[in-house]
Amino acid sequence: ILVVLLVVCSAQLPIPANPSGGGYTLKSPNPSAKIYLDIFVDPLCPDCSDGFPNWNELADYYSSDSLQISLHLFPLPYHRNSFLAAQGAVAIGEKLGQAGFIKFLGAMLTPKNQIKFGRAAANQTQFEVIDNMATIAEEAGIDRSLFLEGMADPNNDYDARTAWKYACSRGVAGTPSFFVNGVSVNGSPYWGVKEWKVLFNPMLPKSMRKDDMSVYERLSDTSCPKGTEECEYLPGTIECCKSGHYCIPNVGCRC
Repeated sequence: ILVVLLVVCSAQLPIPANPSGGGYTLKSPNPSAKIYLDIFVDPLCPDCSDGFPNWNELADYYSSDSLQISLHLFPLPYHRNSFLAAQGAVAIGEKLGQAGFIKFLGAMLTPKNQIKFGRAAANQTQFEVIDNMATIAEEAGIDRSLFLEGMADPNNDYDARTAWKYACSRGVAGTPSFFVNGVSVNGSPYWGVKEWKVLFNPMLPKSMRKDDMSVYERLSDTSCPKGTEECEYLPGTIECCKSGHYCIPNVGCRC
């Protein structure tokens, strides 16, 4: 009698320690904000480096009652040393919270450090890279020994992996990736306040909109046929809505 034993293995995703999946808000958190913008970033991603100043400007432009921006880590395997940078951000976030996390991540996203820890570090050992990252942390006002202790803590390594797996569970495949109130948006790191307003203003009560007319209210300077209304549902992306249709941000004209 031939007995065949089948062993079934299943890979369960680890549950993050907090609902944000290890992310931190760019500014002071406000759980009651009308709009949540979640951005998945790689600390050594050139596009994320370009986008970071725009996201800070956006966070300053809208009140915390209107918009909350959260940054989540998604180190890409083809960006050299990216996981070490993500682990460093996790370690600092664990010790210093939101302010420390954003301070270190912002330092890593500067163009100078994008080069320093990319191909320029090709011949450096892992220990040399970590030591150089400790210098970046120190320059950002973070205690060097705190950073090095955090990098040696296996719990921070685990949490960085969990954050990456959380991003995968959300369907993230590249950086930066954008989610508005949990829905994926085909955004650009080069969008500034002007572009994001096209998406956000129609989502806010009129009293919370910022100093321009919403796409619903713009009646002039349109190329749409008579009897229809221009719908700029994403920056630079326009449909002409027929009577009875609504202009829905991120979607277009729908009845």
